[in-house]
Amino acid sequence: MKTNTKHWIVYDGNCGMCLFSKKVFSKLGFFKVEDCRNYHELDAELYQKVDLERFKHGMAYVDSGEGATRYGLEGVLAAFAVKRPYLNSWKPGTVIFQVLNFLYNAICYNRYFIFPMKQQFACSCEPEFKARYFRRWVGLGLFFSILISALFGLSMANLFDIPAALLALKTVAIVGAGWAVQMGWAAMVMSRKMFRDYLRHLALIMFIGVLILLPATLLFWLPGNLHMVVALVSVALSSGTMLKMHIHRIRFMGLGQQWTFAWFVSLQATAIPLMFYFKLLSL
Repeated sequence: MKTNTKHWIVYDGNCGMCLFSKKVFSKLGFFKVEDCRNYHELDAELYQKVDLERFKHGMAYVDSGEGATRYGLEGVLAAFAVKRPYLNSWKPGTVIFQVLNFLYNAICYNRYFIFPMKQQFACSCEPEFKARYFRRWVGLGLFFSILISALFGLSMANLFDIPAALLALKTVAIVGAGWAVQMGWAAMVMSRKMFRDYLRHLALIMFIGVLILLPATLLFWLPGNLHMVVALVSVALSSGTMLKMHIHRIRFMGLGQQWTFAWFVSLQATAIPLMFYFKLLSL
């Protein structure tokens, strides 16, 4: 398809996250939909300008005016800089670029696990497995899950006769014990590759689950009973969202829903006894 546009954003049409990002950011006005090209549908001229090996690990931004193609975070910043010129100052070597690139690589190498979908096109552009980016993805999921869980516990300190720091630690234990049990069980039963894929899904499910607790955490200043209601609603929404995500991802992996049942039981069978043990619940 010919166009007078001098730059193109080339994305992976098999990537659910890429399709979602294109839809959202084009609606927000950062770029036009007609500036975007699916790698699997490129014409011969554009195809020659995209290096598949580099494209596997980051989107491509083709600038015909400069005669250059940028990949990964550099390409993302170049695309957004058309409407936000100050982004041109975020160059490789700057602190902000290094921080964003740290996150970008974790996301990009695991992008097929964010919005999982069946491949629509025959292409070898799926990112290859890299142990360090797998560890980074899972590590970030664990880090933010622990952090937000601890903050959630801190926000509830006014409702219990327990020191805030201690309640934060207890909350992390209550939230995390079931995940640890499920991961241990999966490690023993699944093949190595299947377990790696499952962990990548679990990391995102955990993160989304605790993210839903943030509003209740930030509303710690509400009166006691009202804050408790908000917290309980948040926990219910978090649990429901995670359950829905787990069902979908287990189905996508081609596994039976007994894995979802085991996961759900693990969470409840550890959380409830620990809440009694820590005297957060009483009979």
